[in-house]
Amino acid sequence: MFHWLKDATQFVRRHRKLLADRPVWLFSSGPIGTDTVDKEGRDVLELTKPREFAEVGASIRPRDMRVFFGAFDPEAPPVGIAERMMALTPARKGMPAGDFRDWPAIEGWADSFAGQLASEPRVGATAL
Repeated sequence: MFHWLKDATQFVRRHRKLLADRPVWLFSSGPIGTDTVDKEGRDVLELTKPREFAEVGASIRPRDMRVFFGAFDPEAPPVGIAERMMALTPARKGMPAGDFRDWPAIEGWADSFAGQLASEPRVGATAL
């Protein structure tokens, strides 16, 4: 819901210097449903970029940042504070349930940077 999970944000902040020196790609699982544009004709994937992308993008300079459609199981326990809060609202009942992830798009994106990495000289591995 317009934010990254707290653990992901803290991880990037904690390892900012190391990540800035490495090839990094960021993604977020975002909207649910099948609509690719909202009522005003705006791209929903663009609209749902986590607010943290601006901060971490400036500090670690990722090669790409993407939002992909997500999944929603109303029977699953909520993840993160936003989902816990949403679970308490009547609006949750109107949310579309299902897996809306576009696996070919996700795999294509991953393949694109796997190819980039394969063609670059290796940098010494450093454990986070």
